[in-house]
Amino acid sequence: MTQPPDEQPQGDPSGQAGPYGPPPTAPSPPPPPPPPPPAVAPGWGQPPPPQPYAGGYPPAGQHGQAGHAGYAGYAGYAGYPAPTTSPKATWALVTGIIAVVLGCCGVLGLLGIAGVVLGVQARREIAQSQGTLTGDGAALAGIILGGIGAASGLVLGLVGFAMVSSGDGSFTFGSG
Repeated sequence: MTQPPDEQPQGDPSGQAGPYGPPPTAPSPPPPPPPPPPAVAPGWGQPPPPQPYAGGYPPAGQHGQAGHAGYAGYAGYAGYPAPTTSPKATWALVTGIIAVVLGCCGVLGLLGIAGVVLGVQARREIAQSQGTLTGDGAALAGIILGGIGAASGLVLGLVGFAMVSSGDGSFTFGSG
């Protein structure tokens, strides 16, 4: 049974739909929560650094420590710079390795002299840096490998020079 659109349904003219008052209405939904702040600083790709702590000891989890307040070995805390590896020590090691590899090629092993010189300079700078430079082991390895490379390059270079100066530069392993 349909009613014409301009007629009200039978019932209370005040709009109440029953003995208990107006029909219940659904409460409006709460507003959505604000979006969380970005974990990465926009445009840089890295999160911002932690803020400095003004108190005596840093709180747990800051400055690379897991809450150990008495950890004195942390470099870079309390105004001390973090130690860095000496670039001369690194280059001494690299040139020493290259000199050993090229030492079998004769005179090219003399590149080891650069490894020895850089290693000696690096060890001197590391000793005078009062702990701000590291890499003494790399410098020592550069000195040793550079010396081996330079010695083998010198020996093989002299052998090659002797071969060329003694004749046609070829060996004959026969008696005759």
